[in-house]
Amino acid sequence: MTAPNAVVPVLLLAHGTRDDAGRAELRALRLAVQRHRPGGVRVGVIEYPDVELRPAFAALADAAGEARDHGVDEVRVVPLLLFPAGHAQEDLRIVIRGGRLLHPDLRLRCVPLLRPSPALLEAAMTRLRDAETEAGCAGDAVLVVGRGSTCAHANARLARLVGTALQQRTGLPVTSAFASLAPPTVADGIRALAAAGAAHIVVLPYLLNDGRIARRIGTAARDAGRERGTRVTVASHLGLHPAVVAYVRARADGIRGIELPAVPSNGATQPAGRPGVAFTRRTHRRPIVVAGTASGCGKTTVTLGLLAALRARGLRVQPFKAGPDYIDPLHHTAVAGRISRNLDGVLCDPRALPALSGRAMAGADVAVVEGVLGLFDGRLAGAGGPRCSQGGDAGSTAEVARLLDAAVLLVVDAARSARSTAAVTLGFARFDPRVRVAGVILNRVGSDRHLAAARGAIEETTGIPVLGALPLDPGLTLPDRYLGLVPPQERPHPPRWAASLADAVSRHIDLDAVLRLAGGDGPQALPGHDPFAIAPRPPRGRIAVARDAAFSFQYQDALDLLAAWGAELVPFSPLGDTSPPAGCGAILLGGGFPERFAARLAANTAMRAAIAAAARRGVAVIGECGGAMYLSRSLTTEDGERHPMCGLLPWGVTMDRTRRALGYRTLTALRDSPLLAAGATVMGHEFHWSAADAPPDPGHAAYRVAEMANTPEGHASRSLLASYVHLHLCGLPDAARRLVETAAKVAAPSAAVLSV
Repeated sequence: MTAPNAVVPVLLLAHGTRDDAGRAELRALRLAVQRHRPGGVRVGVIEYPDVELRPAFAALADAAGEARDHGVDEVRVVPLLLFPAGHAQEDLRIVIRGGRLLHPDLRLRCVPLLRPSPALLEAAMTRLRDAETEAGCAGDAVLVVGRGSTCAHANARLARLVGTALQQRTGLPVTSAFASLAPPTVADGIRALAAAGAAHIVVLPYLLNDGRIARRIGTAARDAGRERGTRVTVASHLGLHPAVVAYVRARADGIRGIELPAVPSNGATQPAGRPGVAFTRRTHRRPIVVAGTASGCGKTTVTLGLLAALRARGLRVQPFKAGPDYIDPLHHTAVAGRISRNLDGVLCDPRALPALSGRAMAGADVAVVEGVLGLFDGRLAGAGGPRCSQGGDAGSTAEVARLLDAAVLLVVDAARSARSTAAVTLGFARFDPRVRVAGVILNRVGSDRHLAAARGAIEETTGIPVLGALPLDPGLTLPDRYLGLVPPQERPHPPRWAASLADAVSRHIDLDAVLRLAGGDGPQALPGHDPFAIAPRPPRGRIAVARDAAFSFQYQDALDLLAAWGAELVPFSPLGDTSPPAGCGAILLGGGFPERFAARLAANTAMRAAIAAAARRGVAVIGECGGAMYLSRSLTTEDGERHPMCGLLPWGVTMDRTRRALGYRTLTALRDSPLLAAGATVMGHEFHWSAADAPPDPGHAAYRVAEMANTPEGHASRSLLASYVHLHLCGLPDAARRLVETAAKVAAPSAAVLSV
């Protein structure tokens, strides 16, 4: 008989996948279940990559060995299967029966399948709400899509249990469909809902893991929506939603009564393993701004730690980044599981920030904003442009905090001071009374004595509470280089790094106190200053979006605005694909690090030729920074290696060992382009370590730059715009509409090429 607290090994039995993303999610789920439990957790897969079930039996053998090592006579099998289809009826039985023959000294206890419990339905509802938030408007019908099986009984459960439950929760028409093996197809489901009058259908892949099936569902749904002229938004699969993780963890612990992690009113998390607790969630609406005294004080580490720790509590955390930076939001997104948004009062009208933040916060429990530079550092005064008279406040973290009525957590680097941190805090707290510094986080604290001295001085002098302190630990930081942190698309976070950071923050920072700062109403949109205050348009133009390690810089709100104006955004990889997606009227090549992948980009001659051929046919081509580098004649790396690029611009670019440009730019368009009309004045941002090997052609220059003595910059025509300066479409009136209309006019298979 196994003792109540015995170390019982667990085997998660899952459907295998050939997809790297799907395998990564299985590994992450295993680590999440393993956390805080004494027994080991292993994953055994069926069907892929081995139809003979050898991976499942191998994982079972490892679990059996651990059981014997700990004197335990049991292995617990947790099927990660949603329906009693063929795998549950055949493969699962084979594994259990075979395991009992191979390990007769052990008991194999198989817990029930993952039924459509409140946990999975909560995850499904979150995915639906998040999809609507990303789309910028609510859906009026739901299509829930399963993998599909030859077992009619299993297929019927999707509509009878999942579909009915979602219809009760959403109040919307819900239809079911299958990715394969059974009718109706995804296209059939879209057509049926569209025929019934649905104008915006949200498609929910009822799947545990990412992979080819999930992508197939998304492609089929978007194609069917385009065919019918119906707007289709594809939600994420269930994945690593906290409710799913808690549900599987409870199954692994042999508990059936608990379904969701409860969050009591004080913000504390109900420990997993306590049965019979009803799910509650406190909604926190006022954003928390993580500000610093200067660059390099630890804002990003604290922000990522808060995102990870709050998410581990089961909260839906919406991240933001103040300012124009692209890289920090990529790390936010990887840790929080929600797309991070930029809040920049220079690139966008500052009066639009409450609307942009409120839109992204829909469906979230708490919002965390990482600041930029020091709290009061923004665009330098006297730099030119329409807001230079504000004394440098424009674009600062302080401006964002004021506009959002946010609580500010001030990160103070205590590595070389103790009581002096009080003087620093006092100065920041009193500098601008409109900014509410509500708490302090000390970073790089060396000892308890060090913390006590700094905390006592700050709280006695300023009355501002010190809510925590992170120790000096190089293992909590991420690698960086010339533009900032290395993007996670290029170098994924180390295994368990986010979990370790969450554990450190949970131990050293009072999360309950942090959450109390988020009480109260959040930002309210100002009438007339919401870029998304437009009637949703049906799909009318496909735009391909480059998404790979070389091109990862995009403002998500800008992409959303394109979608709101009727663009269907299709991802592709300039590194791995041979041509842009067919039928696209525009291509977004995001900024990034083409210099780090110059050899691979050059070697992909098919892609370079396809883009150049599209341009020669007269399609629109726009390039910003990394995209302009890719569209140039050549790219010369720091080691002197010259690599051919697309050849659309009359110059090449060369990487330098020193920074060539950094800052906001006031631009006047010198001629018409697919984004701007001649004479338009817009704001942009420039940050790069490369330079063109020839000056702009005065007859084709794109802009006049106020901060650079009105010197010409870039290259433009009616169908071309190339520049080092990044723009934000939410700050450019009518630019998104103009681009979508341009894309819609380009007849397939020709493609308008946009490189941002």
